[in-house]
Amino acid sequence: IKPNGLKQPNNFQDTDVAAQLKYTGMMETIRIRREGYALRIPFQQFVQRYRSLADVSRIPEDQHGCQRILKAAGLSDWLIGKTKVLLKWWHTDELATRLQKVEQAATCIQTGVRGFLARRKVAHMREVAHKQAKAAVMFLTQAEQLMEDAFQRQRHLAERDETAPPPVAAAAAEMTPDDAAAVQQVGDKMTDMHLQLDAETQVELKENLSSDEEIVEDDFTGPVSSKTRWGKEGTKAASVRWFRETQQSAVMQDSGTFAPWFHGIITRRESERLLTDRPLGCFLIRVSESRFGYSLTYRISNRCKHFMIDQLPSGKYVVVGEPKVHVSLAALVDYYKKNPLTGDLLTEPCGQVEGHEDYAELLVGNRFSLVRVEEEMQPYGTALHRDDSTPPPLPERNYTTLRDSGDQRDKHLHYQTLLQNQQRQSGVRAAPSTAAPPLPARSRRK
Repeated sequence: IKPNGLKQPNNFQDTDVAAQLKYTGMMETIRIRREGYALRIPFQQFVQRYRSLADVSRIPEDQHGCQRILKAAGLSDWLIGKTKVLLKWWHTDELATRLQKVEQAATCIQTGVRGFLARRKVAHMREVAHKQAKAAVMFLTQAEQLMEDAFQRQRHLAERDETAPPPVAAAAAEMTPDDAAAVQQVGDKMTDMHLQLDAETQVELKENLSSDEEIVEDDFTGPVSSKTRWGKEGTKAASVRWFRETQQSAVMQDSGTFAPWFHGIITRRESERLLTDRPLGCFLIRVSESRFGYSLTYRISNRCKHFMIDQLPSGKYVVVGEPKVHVSLAALVDYYKKNPLTGDLLTEPCGQVEGHEDYAELLVGNRFSLVRVEEEMQPYGTALHRDDSTPPPLPERNYTTLRDSGDQRDKHLHYQTLLQNQQRQSGVRAAPSTAAPPLPARSRRK
């Protein structure tokens, strides 16, 4: 379509354009299109768009819903197809106009309802504030009245106390000697009853303190003795001295032996080795080398558990991390045989191998253990049993220093003589000499 026959810009000639549209058949096509149903809208889309024009709130999204909307809108000359609504070109303008009116009406209704709700809420808040103010005024009035009554009552009592005679003097003036004796007798009886109750309370308190049924706070307090007198903590010698001086008499049974579950100073790995292939819950208690205390080890399904046992200043024992206090290690074992320790019960003790007891060095009187303890305690103080009258033993002879000298044989004989004299003085039988004689001096040939 050309706007003009001169091919000039901004020059639109209506007659020429209309003639071109008429000759090309466009005007006839437009007329036919307008006389037919130019708009074809699916049922669901039509209902969702023009739902507010219906006379009901809920309407199905099918052809019946479309018919109800079109009838409520007052339109005519429309058709309902199989899946779509067929409308004329002017139907959309009518529907848009009616939809705009409905939206304006809804806006007006919403404005009125929201205003009504807001005014009702404000009225309710004002009523509540008025009631609260009234209740506050009433409370303050009552409080003021009560304070005034209390002040008047207190002043009245003070005036009566100032004018009234002393109650003791009045009672004494009215009391006869017989009444005074009776009152004195009743007072003495009450005093005796109070003293008896106090004594029973003290006895019950002492029984509770001596029992291990519950935790006693005094068990965790008290003077802490000096632990340095046994040696440096964390050494085997110090642990042996601590056990001998403080634990041996308390741990041993009445028969003079240790319990089957008791073991000496063994390592953590050794205790786990002893519990290998043992039943679940098998346990042992060993003396700790790294500190002054004990360690509890017992077997579970796939490994062993270890717990530290400390002795409180009161002499009782407690598993570190547990609230229960026990008077002895045997009581501790009996308790955890019946009550689980972190979910597990102790079942049977892990005993000693006969002839290879690991607590032999803990016993006082064991000569071998005494010698070892004395040797280990040398850096930290005097030995346990030292006889100052016995001279120290001579060191081993080193023959390498005598090889270059000419009188090595005489010096060796002199050394043997001194060694025999010392052994004879100490009462030890001289052992036959097994040392080889010194090598002769090597002569060099010229």
